[in-house]
Amino acid sequence: MVQSHKLSTYYLAMVHMGRQDYELAIDAFERAYEEHEGLLVYANAEPMTDSVRKHPRFQALMRKLGLAE
Repeated sequence: MVQSHKLSTYYLAMVHMGRQDYELAIDAFERAYEEHEGLLVYANAEPMTDSVRKHPRFQALMRKLGLAE
């Protein structure tokens, strides 16, 4: 029997961050929000997100989460 596991959308976003695919990363972060992924609360403090922290879409997402003003 083969088991399949769904990769966390948050982790997918981090893979995109590592590849410097920032638009795809933010797309994945937004999907993680829609999927109510708990790990998303760490995105604003995660060092890998330094490159997108000032991106308007990322900031808007952090505001939705109550993690930015």
